[in-house]
Amino acid sequence: MFHIEFIQSSSSDYQVSNTKSGEIALGEFKDFFHSSLSYWTQQQYSNQWKEGLRRICMDGLNTSLITDMYDPNSSNIIQWWILRPKKNLVYIRNELLFLEKVKQPFLEDNIYNYIEERPAINRSGKKISEWEIDISNIYDFYLRLSET
Repeated sequence: MFHIEFIQSSSSDYQVSNTKSGEIALGEFKDFFHSSLSYWTQQQYSNQWKEGLRRICMDGLNTSLITDMYDPNSSNIIQWWILRPKKNLVYIRNELLFLEKVKQPFLEDNIYNYIEERPAINRSGKKISEWEIDISNIYDFYLRLSET
């Protein structure tokens, strides 16, 4: 099972003005996120998710699903989920893109160029946490998303 979407949050949930709550499901695991609407609109996030999923489903390319985007001229961090295909599996990680560490000038239109290779271990020598999802689950979600 795979999906990413904005959800209706209850009054008891974490709420900050000008944000929208969302959920990503990676098999049995679900994670919740909060997307700032100060720079991107809800529709811009949804459009990026659709484009990101198209890249992996149709072209077999590494991709990202951005869940928190600020104006890159005044912020330094983008929160995203990176999806890397390998055969019939997709390896997914929640990552931060630190704009100050980007080697070339940051261009929002080239967001996928900033996806790095998939290291297996971190600097401390520990395995990096990631999820494995069958590509068919992502493709099924992409098809449903494309119909809307």
